[in-house]
Amino acid sequence: EQFVKYYKEVAHLSSQMIKLFALALKQEESFFDDKMEDPFTVLRMLNYPEYETQGNAAATEGENCGGSKAGMKVNTRNGEHTDYGTLTVLWSPDSRGLQAKSRDGQWIDVIAPKDQFIINIGDLMMHWTNEKWV
Repeated sequence: EQFVKYYKEVAHLSSQMIKLFALALKQEESFFDDKMEDPFTVLRMLNYPEYETQGNAAATEGENCGGSKAGMKVNTRNGEHTDYGTLTVLWSPDSRGLQAKSRDGQWIDVIAPKDQFIINIGDLMMHWTNEKWV
């Protein structure tokens, strides 16, 4: 019951975000309405507790999940990827381990205020904005 309620609230938040996206692109608020009539949505509940490196030393904040530190390879949980839809809404009590790749290929730690949503632009929105938004 709580998952369904949360799902509906995040779906509503997403629909409001899409309207704000249209306005930010200097379009009418309803610009994306015909594209969002029957959206494909997914709710995933994931947890990423502190991970261990080979050698049993805890990995430090800001360390690239696929990289290495002092010769110890870090176990990758969710490798480098892009989000395929219009947007992704992430909530976490903290943003530990989340990184974004800049246009020049540099990994940047995502530091979000505690208990706030993080909004990722997906591949479809990137395409719709002709890569103005990534």
